Amino acid sequence: PGQIVISPKKPTQPVQPASATGTTVHKGQDPDRPQFIVIFPNANAMKGAVPITSLLPMPKPGGADGIPTITIIGKSDPTKPAAPSMLPQPTPVNGGAKTPVAPAPVEKVEDGKLLIDTYDVAYCRGCKVGYMQTVVREYIRNDKKVIYGVRKLALQLKRFGEVVELTSEESSLENEDGIVISTNMRQAIGKNQMMELAGKVTDKGLEVSIRNGKLEQKDTIPWPAGVVGVGREASLLRDMKPKPGLSIEYQTYFGQFNGVITYKLVAKGVEEVMLDNKPRKLLKVLQDMKPVGDFKLPTATVYLDPDTYEPVAMETQNPLLGGIMTAKRTTREVALAKPAKYLDIGEVQSILLPKAVPGLHLSDKATYTVQFEGEIDPAQALPSDSRQSLKVLDAKTRTVELTVKALRTPAGKPVDQAPPGKEHLSESYFIDWNTDLVKNHATDAVRGLPATASAWDKAKAVEKWVHRNIKQVEYSQAMASCSTVAKELTGDCTEHAMLATGMCRTLGIPSRTALGLVYFEKNGTQPMLAYHMWYEVWTDSGWMALDAIQGVGSVGPGHIKITDSHWDGEKSFTPLMPVLGFLAGQPKVSVK
Repeated sequence: PGQIVISPKKPTQPVQPASATGTTVHKGQDPDRPQFIVIFPNANAMKGAVPITSLLPMPKPGGADGIPTITIIGKSDPTKPAAPSMLPQPTPVNGGAKTPVAPAPVEKVEDGKLLIDTYDVAYCRGCKVGYMQTVVREYIRNDKKVIYGVRKLALQLKRFGEVVELTSEESSLENEDGIVISTNMRQAIGKNQMMELAGKVTDKGLEVSIRNGKLEQKDTIPWPAGVVGVGREASLLRDMKPKPGLSIEYQTYFGQFNGVITYKLVAKGVEEVMLDNKPRKLLKVLQDMKPVGDFKLPTATVYLDPDTYEPVAMETQNPLLGGIMTAKRTTREVALAKPAKYLDIGEVQSILLPKAVPGLHLSDKATYTVQFEGEIDPAQALPSDSRQSLKVLDAKTRTVELTVKALRTPAGKPVDQAPPGKEHLSESYFIDWNTDLVKNHATDAVRGLPATASAWDKAKAVEKWVHRNIKQVEYSQAMASCSTVAKELTGDCTEHAMLATGMCRTLGIPSRTALGLVYFEKNGTQPMLAYHMWYEVWTDSGWMALDAIQGVGSVGPGHIKITDSHWDGEKSFTPLMPVLGFLAGQPKVSVK
């Protein structure tokens, strides 16, 4: 009700006629699915779904604080953002109760003044891996000039042979002085699931609404003066005209991290660079992010046209892609073209082993020798716990020895480990377990266990249930939340781990995910250590590991743990960063 839904094809059932209240119900398709265009006749409609193929809509309309009331309506062309429009509000009557009223005429929507519309195509390891589009427009609303900037990133990859498209969009609304008014970020994380962050700048900071289906969380983050929005950042170098030796610092909002980060730009000088097999003189600028805790993006090298100061190319180490990513300014046609060859991140995020180790997962112990070619502190590269212990063999060559043993059952005696906190039982953005469906799955899993069943017995029952009931192991999703997996029952190791962790929490068992590497033989022949996620539960003997992908009731020495996370307070993929950091150290591994 209150929505106009445009289907991408003819409905499978006839559309019902409008009711007396003017509501039309579409029975043939699910409006929450991608490919649909959803138009909202009132300004409260931004809670609805807009296809990720449309450039990002604006946050919920404001107006009470003097900020122009703006709503973006998605268009079917994924390369062109819709213009802001003023939409009528329902008229409160009878003490504030809303009654149906005839819709007021909608103000004619204009495209505004186009300031920037650029495409950059990205390559890594000889493959086209995606593109970025930046669109900046200027509008006049309520006699005020506003700048609306949108940046869309689309990665087109494969993972163990399956095509994966990772799409994110971020936008900001700025006034004519460059002061950010609001922000928005959307990222596809699972089947029919978006991570959405809508922020509004207030005296308290950036007040952010994080939405995951029906679950909505609020957060307020510090917002220093002078934070640069998408529109201003797109023209920053052109406006600053950096000369060799000049150093510039600026702050911007990074939606995937949900925080403000600081970049330092240093202009180095004009160099001759081979670009598209042709030599070209370009101004080299280094872009370095200041660390925020353990989080830091790799340093990037940006090349500018020395006359116009427009970015021409960029290079940076990308751990997700397993190498140096190069982005080049290009045309729309080149950016949107399908890759001739896909980069398989399942392979680049794996470590090839010199020989197979038959029966490794059933063994009691294994010893790994790891030598890092990249810059990494070998003593801090891997954690030591009740399952694994690390010893530095040679600090100069960055060589370590990791011993991993199997823990099949709790030892029945206390261990020297800090007990779990409330964060290991709480509901969070990704482990959103407090739904009827997740609870029903957990009840089904432990049905038949005796009343005296231990936490370990229940956790093993959960592992078995998830292993048997996730009906399709597929790699096309980024990382769906617990409730989404409970509904779809598809996914890879991350979806298995998220669902199992949430189901354990519904049973009162403290739990967390573990992230690292697992021994795997591709096609039954090529031995490797592949990126993996499993889960851990608290028992009377401390943390014990289980893996719903394998579903065997324990974890052997074929699992190498790099980090763990309870996911409390997390609204991004930052808990995965230690694994990517480990892979960026370019480890060579042998096992015995």
